[in-house]
Amino acid sequence: MKKFLLLLAMIPILLLAENLTLNDLWDLSLQNNKQLKQLKTQAYSANSQLKIKQASFFPKLTSKGSYAYVSEVPSINLGMLSKEMSTHSKYDFLVSLQQPVFTGFRLTNEKLISQSDVELINLQQLQLKQQIFYQIAVLYHKICSLNIQNELLTQSEKRLILQKNKIISLYSEKLAVPFDTLEISNRILEINANQIDINGQINSNQFQLCRLIGLETIDQLSLKVPEKEIFSSFDTIYSKALNNRPEIKIANQERKKIKQQKKGGSITILSSILCSG
Repeated sequence: MKKFLLLLAMIPILLLAENLTLNDLWDLSLQNNKQLKQLKTQAYSANSQLKIKQASFFPKLTSKGSYAYVSEVPSINLGMLSKEMSTHSKYDFLVSLQQPVFTGFRLTNEKLISQSDVELINLQQLQLKQQIFYQIAVLYHKICSLNIQNELLTQSEKRLILQKNKIISLYSEKLAVPFDTLEISNRILEINANQIDINGQINSNQFQLCRLIGLETIDQLSLKVPEKEIFSSFDTIYSKALNNRPEIKIANQERKKIKQQKKGGSITILSSILCSG
C-alpha cells in the first residue's frame, strides 16, 4: 500500500518532467518559485496597509463602558426606616463619533506613500519575474544545446565504432595495420570524455533549473527542443527595453516616494481639525 501511494505521489513530478517547453517552465516558476511567493506575501501586506490608510478617512465610532460596585452608599435614617440614597451598582457607557475634517494633509500623504509602496512592490515582483524568466531561458537553451551536442557525439561514436570494426576485419585479412585501430580508439575515448563533461554540465544546469521552477528532485528533465525564432531589430528591442524595464520604473517610483515623504515631513507643523460627537 505504501509503495502504491509513493507511486501516486511521484506521478505529477514524472508528468512535469516530460517534454517541457519554455512556457511550461515559466508557468511552473510562477506557481512554485519561493522568491516570488515571498514577494507576493509582501504585496499582500502592502495592500493591507493601504486599505488601513484609506479607512482613516472614514468616521471612527468608539464605545466605552464600565461597571463598579460600591459597598457603602449614603443613606437616610428615619427612625424605624432607613433609605439608601443611591444604588450599589454604578454603570457608565459612552459612545463617540469622530470624523477627520482637516488633518494638515497628513492622511492624504500617508495614503499616497502607501500607494507608492504597493506600486513599488508590484514593480519589484515584475523585475524578479523577468530575472527568473531570463535565467530559466538561458538554462533551457543551454540544456537543449548540450543535449544536441551529446546526440551528435553519440552519432559520431557509432560511426567510429563501425569504422573500427571494418578496420579490424581488414586487419584480419592483413589489409590494415594496428595503428589504424589505435587512432580510432583514441578518437572514441576523446568523444567519451567530452560526453562525460557534457553530461556533468547538463546535470548542473538541470539542478539550477529545478530550483528556479520549484521542484525538489528530477532525475532526468526532458525538454522539448525550441523552434526557430524570428527576432526583432535592435532599435525595436532597445525601445521596448526603455519603456518596459522594471528597473527604470522602480527608480522613478522610489524618487516619487521620497518626494512624498519629504512633503509629509514639511506638513507636520499644520494643525488638525476633527469633528466629534
